[in-house]
Amino acid sequence: MAFINEPIPVDKLQNFDFSVFSDYFGRPFKFPNYGQHQWTIDHEENVFLIFTSAGGGKHVGSAENERYGLWCKGNVVHVEADLVLSGDAEGQLLTWDNAKLFVPPQLIHRRDEFREWIQQALNALGLHDNRSCVYSVVINFQ
Repeated sequence: MAFINEPIPVDKLQNFDFSVFSDYFGRPFKFPNYGQHQWTIDHEENVFLIFTSAGGGKHVGSAENERYGLWCKGNVVHVEADLVLSGDAEGQLLTWDNAKLFVPPQLIHRRDEFREWIQQALNALGLHDNRSCVYSVVINFQ
């Protein structure tokens, strides 16, 4: 399994129903009408992660809470976590604190599998779709 960050192909943007994901407020997700849209994908396993929304982080010392959707072979789960950055000129340490996994009740028996996919995808994601500036990723699930 190998996740990579890449632009979402135009045909996928036009033909995939991204509203199966939800934003921070539970609304159906839709991409903004500008910019290039990215995903973190494992083509071999047919699993991808997309950023759906963020909140918080406006005050000194407060973490930004980010929400992602994971599409895993036809199933959708979400994860929310507080992103805490630390580092120096050598790179960044990304710590995802208070990570909460939202799994539909009918898939709860697969929770550990989804958690593993999320860990791999967030590790590959790096910071703003760039893993090269990150020397370590830590995910602390609740």
